[in-house]
Amino acid sequence: MKTLQTIIFLLLIALQFNTVNAQSNEEKSFVPIIWNELGERKVITCEPYIMSYDKVQPENTYIKVIQQNKSMTEFMMELATHANQAKIEPIDATYIISLPTNNSSPVTSKDTTIKTTRVISLDYIGDRDTIYTGETVRIQYDVSVNIAQTYIYYKSIEGGYEIELSDLTDPKVITFTKRCQSFVVANPALTSIRYDYKVRYEQFVWTPRQDGSWEVRIGTTDRGCKSDALERLPKLRTKEYEDNVPVEKK
Repeated sequence: MKTLQTIIFLLLIALQFNTVNAQSNEEKSFVPIIWNELGERKVITCEPYIMSYDKVQPENTYIKVIQQNKSMTEFMMELATHANQAKIEPIDATYIISLPTNNSSPVTSKDTTIKTTRVISLDYIGDRDTIYTGETVRIQYDVSVNIAQTYIYYKSIEGGYEIELSDLTDPKVITFTKRCQSFVVANPALTSIRYDYKVRYEQFVWTPRQDGSWEVRIGTTDRGCKSDALERLPKLRTKEYEDNVPVEKK
């Protein structure tokens, strides 16, 4: 009997606590957010929120900012986990971008003395612009941007590249629809590839870039595709690299 009374007493305390807590949250007008799965994204504004979790363990997760507007009043958030994060390598800050007229991939530099045709301002994560073939532009970052935690993501389009200021840990999903199309991403482990059925017999080629990022292209040079990253690759294979690279013997 005493055991039953104890259980009832504990249940009443729990019920009272939940009721008071709910009333307190209601008085503060919290907006509820329920996270259901890893990778889920939600847009939030500058309101008070109360978060709950369903089908995920909150102690193994964190909430990451994917994108924000310029006025810092709206944010795209993602439920992420450190458990499956790739090792993040630093990427050199880009201040100059040139697009060769031979349809090759972008050429980047930190030399701000190079003559440019215009300035592109990147003010926040997710900020985008377009660079056209033959252009040389200077990149200007807003003071709020943590350059060490970001990189410039490239997507080739007709006549040039679309660029986007991205977080180093942000997963990318890229879709190939034409031969010789290319992207520049931070890390192969954080990149998912999709492709159109019409280009299913073309090869995917990953090439490390001098600044620490990666170019991924569909179509080889034998198929007429050009790559500045590939042309510069021999310079990255120094004697020290060659002496230490492991080689699998068949």
